[in-house]
Amino acid sequence: MPTALVWGACGGIGQELVRLLVADAWTVGGVSRHPLEVEAITRYSYEADVADDYTVQRAVLAAGQELAPVDLWVYCVGDIVSSKVADMD
Repeated sequence: MPTALVWGACGGIGQELVRLLVADAWTVGGVSRHPLEVEAITRYSYEADVADDYTVQRAVLAAGQELAPVDLWVYCVGDIVSSKVADMD
């Protein structure tokens, strides 16, 4: 059974991708700032905020201990920001 790790598993694209992969017999780990929502669609849920290095490291460590080697990595975290580049951190 192939394994996927989806970052941004609670967003619209991430949620649908997790559902499709699970339905297609993949083992799927879902990473999100809202792990309880991820638990509703896959049994492997990890909490992380990609803006916080510590939570990302903790999620990677947990996934590495629970999941088989990952065959598919998906990063669908994102937001549309409308700001001047000089004002962004």
